[in-house]
Amino acid sequence: MQNSNVNRDRIKDKTKLLLKFNYVSSLLSLVIGLLSVFLFNIKGSIPFLFFFYFALNLLNVAAFKKHGNLMTMAIVTSFLSWVSALVITLFSGGINSPFIFILALIVLAGYVTTRFFGKIYMYFILATIVAIFIIDQANPEFIINEVPSESRDAFSLVSILFAVYLLGWIFG
Repeated sequence: MQNSNVNRDRIKDKTKLLLKFNYVSSLLSLVIGLLSVFLFNIKGSIPFLFFFYFALNLLNVAAFKKHGNLMTMAIVTSFLSWVSALVITLFSGGINSPFIFILALIVLAGYVTTRFFGKIYMYFILATIVAIFIIDQANPEFIINEVPSESRDAFSLVSILFAVYLLGWIFG
């Protein structure tokens, strides 16, 4: 009896944590998307990806409310976070992008889910970071830094604050 209560409490805590992460990261993505368009004057994929993440992550939460499968919601959240962070990183300076730190949060989210997922996510994110470096070295013409030079410092500040806020507010 005690074991089932502990497991139920653990699942309840993980559910609360993941929902909190999804709501906060979605809201912050909307805000940063708006800042990207109206304050930083960023054109192209970066604002779109912030809005994409906002909408799809909230749809993910709505789907969870329907199906109730925590693992599915966690995997979808991680995938959305990975795709968005990868593309935003590539189009905001590559290996030098401040947004690359968001990838580390995905590893942490994996460990919050299970130790097994944490290890998988860690190796996957390490491979992603190496791939970003290799892509930067290849210097493909179709990947450009979409952040205007006059907005890069402010975008860096907002990116780092986003990462620290998510880390502290959600996991703190």
